[in-house]
Order: sequence, then C-alpha cells, then structure tokens
Amino acid sequence: MSDSIERTGPLSFTQELLLLRESSGGSTPLVGRIVQIDGEINVDSFFTGLKAMVYHHEPLRTFWEINNGFPRAVVAPAKNAPNYCPSIFRELSRNQLSIDGPKMIYDVVALIKPSYGVSNSHAMIKVSPREYYWIFFMHHLVADAWSMKIYAKTFSNKYASLEDNTDVPTTSIDYALRQ
Repeated sequence: MSDSIERTGPLSFTQELLLLRESSGGSTPLVGRIVQIDGEINVDSFFTGLKAMVYHHEPLRTFWEINNGFPRAVVAPAKNAPNYCPSIFRELSRNQLSIDGPKMIYDVVALIKPSYGVSNSHAMIKVSPREYYWIFFMHHLVADAWSMKIYAKTFSNKYASLEDNTDVPTTSIDYALRQ
C-alpha cells in the first residue's frame, strides 16, 4: 500500500453507531488519559514516536464523513501522519503546578481535545527534568483496550530507537469489509 494514497471504505457496525451518536448531537466518545512520567524524557523523540505511531496505524489517520447519506471512513495517506497528531509542549514549575494545576490541565485539555476529523491529540507538560505529564485523547472509533496496546508497542519501539517498522499497519477499512 502506497503511503501517499487516500483510501475510503465502509465503517463497521459499531463505528456507524458511534458516528450516529456523535452526529446527532451526542457527545464525542473520547478515550482520554493523564499519565505521570517520572524520569528524563527526550521530548523530541517522544513526539517523533507519536508521529511514527500515527504513521503505522491507519485508524489514527482516519476520519469519518457522511457521503450521499452513507457513512464512510476516509484514511489519510501515511505521508500526512504529522497532520493527524496535533501536539503541544508546556513547561511549568512545581509551584505553578500546585497553584494552577487543575486550571492548567483543564486549559491544556481544551487545547488538545480532538476536533471533528482528528482522531487523536497529545500534550506533554514538563514540571521538572524528571517529572512530566502526558495528556492525550483518542476518539473511541480508533481506541479501545486492544488497539491501545498495539499503539503503545509501536510508540515505545520508536521511542526506544528499536527497529522502525516493527508493526504492520492496521487496516480498519479491511476489518469493516470482513464483517
């Protein structure tokens, strides 16, 4: 599969239900986490790992639309992966975190909450050289317990500078076609 071709295809039944809920005014079903990381982090490598994760996994480059009354998945080309992984980085002191922590986290969440058409977004907050907070959201159409493990493996392999391309890209459209 070329990394420069946009693909389209059907949604699975569950994806259709989630899209219907969202498009009819229901809340966007998001999987979100705040992860405290103790230890030194190379922030550039961290964000490179996130982009590699998006590059290797089609669902993280997928958006959904209604076309002639029918829902469909549109998978962006892999070469556009950085556009589908919005990320921000902030540095705060321990004092700022303790005083402004809840408001700061709320503000960061508001900044990175995925907009329609973006399935995942991330923020890294540095409190000290050995204390970080990773805040992320993924649309529930692309994130469940099973897929999160696969995404985490791809990310950690890239971050740890292990082999690139250790995971085969997942294909959500092919899954929907097999149903």
